Amino acid sequence: MGVDAFGANVEVSSVSDDSRIRGDEIKNEVPRYQRVYNFFGFKRSYNFPLFIIFAGAMAGFSLARLRDFRFDLAFAENLGPGFMFYYQGGSYKVGILMHLAGCLPAGLLMVFQFVPAIRHRFILFHRINGYIILLLLLISNIGASIALRHNSSGDTRTATQTAEALLVIMTTIGLALSYYNIKRLQIDQHRAWMLRSMFYFGAIITTRVFISIGAVIISKKGDYYSVWECANIDFTFREFGFPGGLEEMYPECLMPNGTVDGRVVVKAVHDFTKPIQAGSMINIMFSASIWLAIAVHIIGVEIYLNLTPLESKRLRQISYERALAAGFKNPGNTGTTAQRFGDAEEYVPLSS
Repeated sequence: MGVDAFGANVEVSSVSDDSRIRGDEIKNEVPRYQRVYNFFGFKRSYNFPLFIIFAGAMAGFSLARLRDFRFDLAFAENLGPGFMFYYQGGSYKVGILMHLAGCLPAGLLMVFQFVPAIRHRFILFHRINGYIILLLLLISNIGASIALRHNSSGDTRTATQTAEALLVIMTTIGLALSYYNIKRLQIDQHRAWMLRSMFYFGAIITTRVFISIGAVIISKKGDYYSVWECANIDFTFREFGFPGGLEEMYPECLMPNGTVDGRVVVKAVHDFTKPIQAGSMINIMFSASIWLAIAVHIIGVEIYLNLTPLESKRLRQISYERALAAGFKNPGNTGTTAQRFGDAEEYVPLSS
């Protein structure tokens, strides 16, 4: 009896040792890169580099721009020549400060929402963090709407205002639909609209890349101009330490009664030793760049969503199971699905 018991103990120990050895062998067989992205909860190899690129860009941009809270120094430098003219005080300054206070912290926090390991292991944190991000981004959009009137100047103002208004509308609708779908347990649609919203917000980063590229191009072409207010030119010269610049370079701005009024045409030059011409270059390129960035981000996120149908299918099944358990009518179609609002074929869950 004792021998049998002793033998059984030896056998269990042997099995345990064999299992441990086999586990170590399996672990060694898994490629190092796979172990890295599995650690963060990613199941497919292509998702991790995409996360590093896009989430890294958002986090890096937000961290770099935190210094903008030193409003009269860093933010003025970041904007470029001429833009601080409208943000010296009043509602426009309040609006831009609200925008910064909302979008920069949200840009850092949203990175955690797209880490699968956090979503699966720390569900409460994921939910609370999501509500905080939603609130911050809404504050950001309200602030941007207040400052929208003077986010740019010159003859490109209406094009820029329209693009920024479109971004506010798109992101607000995207966030609203994302919130609606998660409350209706439609997780696949929640994922889709969250991805869209975050990509739309990221368009401002791509805008800066396009501005840098376009600035060199239009400066070499040499035949681009924008219209500036004389009062803004005077402010910008003083801001950059050239108090007599207006009289010297734009005497046509000086009125007989001693006031600065009117508008003049300014050539766009990629040279920041000439602040007015550099500001003209940014004005021209910002309008074109933001429209191009919006188009790129809209197309890009739709391509990604269409290339990941299996993930959408998996989440649709989970949505069905959770809605069924919660007693929802028509589970699997409780959110903004094509079956509810379009002519798609009826959804058939795997369990049926």
